[in-house]
Amino acid sequence: MFEKAHRKVAECAFFLRQLCETQDPDATEFFFNALLNAGKNVVYALRAQVYSCERTYLPCKQANKKANQTCINHIKAWKRTTGGSHPTLFDVLQDVRDIETHANRSANRYLPQTEERRHLRPISSDPHIAPVEIMYMHRRQLSPDVIVSTTVYYLHLDPAVSAKKGVQARFKQFDKRKPASVAELATIYTDLLRSLVTYFIQHYVPSVPP
Repeated sequence: MFEKAHRKVAECAFFLRQLCETQDPDATEFFFNALLNAGKNVVYALRAQVYSCERTYLPCKQANKKANQTCINHIKAWKRTTGGSHPTLFDVLQDVRDIETHANRSANRYLPQTEERRHLRPISSDPHIAPVEIMYMHRRQLSPDVIVSTTVYYLHLDPAVSAKKGVQARFKQFDKRKPASVAELATIYTDLLRSLVTYFIQHYVPSVPP
């Protein structure tokens, strides 16, 4: 059950890998938007599966109502298991996707920041040089890592883009949290979506025939 939702989480993970590997501003925006869209589809897929199960024994209208309420209840209960600021992050990124899809302008900007980050030193592919490099690193005459200047993008949200007060409040609350890069946010979001699907698998019980 919930195979389609699983596939959509896998889709999020695919875009996450692409996002983490790029420093291009356009690619960052495009991959992040694709991930957000796949994340929304996770929720749609969960709801569609619940409706399909309920439709087995209930009339269409009643099954639709039951599916909607079941999903609302399960997502609320799941959020209580996540703790911290994760429920807000989940809602904010779901909101951002809706704005990207339906509004006439974006609510998000990607602010670049150059950061110095440590990476493992690449070993030469030359079979004569590689052993020498490894020997020097073993003797601590050569550092095993190098410092590389990396462009990191941070997400800034404009609450004024949404006409919904609830969304505006969530965006303002989001801006108060410790800054995290787009890649870090996408990583947390993908983990949350995976956790949400697992929660439905463990807790959803279809209606039984009368």
